[in-house]
Amino acid sequence: MNCRVLINKNMSTQKQEKTYNSEWDNYVKFWEKISYPFRPNPKQIAFYEKYLKQYIVKKQNPKILIFGSTPEIRDLCSKLKLPATLFDFNEGMYYGMVKLMKRKPYQEKFVQGKWEDVLRYFKKDEFDIIFADEIHTNIIIKLWDKNLKDIAQILKKNGLYFFSNIVMNFDKSITFEELVKKYKVDKKYFDNYQNKVHIFYQLFLGENCYDWNLRGNVLHQLRKKFKLYSKKNKISMEMMKKVWVDERDIEHDAFGIYVEVDPPLGEVYEKLFPHFFIDDIYIDKSHPVYRFRRDMVLRAKK
Repeated sequence: MNCRVLINKNMSTQKQEKTYNSEWDNYVKFWEKISYPFRPNPKQIAFYEKYLKQYIVKKQNPKILIFGSTPEIRDLCSKLKLPATLFDFNEGMYYGMVKLMKRKPYQEKFVQGKWEDVLRYFKKDEFDIIFADEIHTNIIIKLWDKNLKDIAQILKKNGLYFFSNIVMNFDKSITFEELVKKYKVDKKYFDNYQNKVHIFYQLFLGENCYDWNLRGNVLHQLRKKFKLYSKKNKISMEMMKKVWVDERDIEHDAFGIYVEVDPPLGEVYEKLFPHFFIDDIYIDKSHPVYRFRRDMVLRAKK
């Protein structure tokens, strides 16, 4: 199983600048095309900002950890002039995502390492605030309990853990045949990227490409089935690209073997409850795929 993982050494980028690498632009080109639910939207950031401002009134100069290199969260910390440590397995993402920020990074420190091994890099009770935007889509389900326990340990008592995760929606499913019919009736529907995401998640269920053992969507299985179906039913490559989330992936297997860990909502709560209290939950009901994402403000059980 491969979940978007590139791992290397520890490092701090605050004291030195890296020589430009064209790989960074590849990350930018991909991420600038995607949005909610894969990236935070303004309403979600406002939800975080509300609780963050309330916290810093009581605790000035909080120590902040950001899992990943999410530009919107980095912008929020820069807006409030809050120094932050970024923790990611891919230094290229850290440098690339700067191009998608709307503000100049404010006193950022970068640590490169494995999300699954938190206590190797950080001490217990080290951070007041922790942001983790969908990091668990990249962590296999059998490691969730240990990982959440470790995150609770590095979070101070009464500190805030901003957690978000995409969950699998089992209410609806769609097959390739139904997808083709939908395209023929309303081609413009597929011009909207979020609509594609909505359909994409339904396809995993309709074509039995959700792996219960992994609790995830197995992308290469779905892509392989779609190619076979299209060949058998004489579906053009042009149409395949129109309905697929990333057209590069249909022709060039851009994602390779990829599993996105998206457990059912009930299981997400079951994994969180032993380690955290839930202060608040945000759901963007105005969005067509809102049911696939939960954003929460958590506190560690200490």
